Amino acid sequence: SYYERAVNWDEDRAAIARSEELGWQAVIAPAVFADANGDRSVTIEFTDASGEPITGLLVHTKAWHHAIGKIVEGDAVVAPGAGLQGAGMQVAGGTYRVDLPMEQAGFWDFEVTATRGSDAFVSQTTLTVTSAASLLGTPGH
Repeated sequence: SYYERAVNWDEDRAAIARSEELGWQAVIAPAVFADANGDRSVTIEFTDASGEPITGLLVHTKAWHHAIGKIVEGDAVVAPGAGLQGAGMQVAGGTYRVDLPMEQAGFWDFEVTATRGSDAFVSQTTLTVTSAASLLGTPGH
């Protein structure tokens, strides 16, 4: 909740500062289209300070929709063949995927936490997620 985020602000800032010391980067890319169940694949590509892919991470992704206050989350881990809703996997060296129930377009805040051994990385960003309808336009226009 917003209240919990406010209470934990100092702790969150400290985690982000430690993450910056690692020099890792995370690029988050939600899919343009949600599937028939409203799930949308979100890929996260991790690189280290030298630009090399980071493998073997345990990744947790949380997203908040600005307008409706919806919070969704799921784990993306090295788990080939995982087919459960919200389960994810490493799909290539340094690239992870998680399917989240994100049918709504609009502004989403993403918080990604990645751990490997004693290393912990937190990344927060806001992205605009589009819908298929907005890309297809209005018929006849």
